[in-house]
Amino acid sequence: MTDQAEKKHSAFWGVMVIAGTVIGGGMFALPVDLAGAWFFWGAFILIIAWFSMLHSGLLLLEANLNYPVGSSFNTITKDLIGNTWNIISGITVAFVLYILTYAYISANGAIISE
Repeated sequence: MTDQAEKKHSAFWGVMVIAGTVIGGGMFALPVDLAGAWFFWGAFILIIAWFSMLHSGLLLLEANLNYPVGSSFNTITKDLIGNTWNIISGITVAFVLYILTYAYISANGAIISE
């Protein structure tokens, strides 16, 4: 076993992953979608979205810290919630990633065409 695998996981890097994901997703879509809303409702929805993304990221971080280095998302979900829900989770994650890819490509296409 290498020194890298025996090294204790750092909470700092977990926080960086969560912060990058939350900030990236929120900065891309939510302000554009809330442009027509009043400031109070827009801020309220942004705070709710931040709170839910933060806590889902923290739950994922907690699950990851209890598994060895190199464990995949598939391994963790299969172990924690069973095979049926693992398949549903995998399909859901793939769908979200495809939608995100489409959103980034279409937004960048509009920017490049101008």
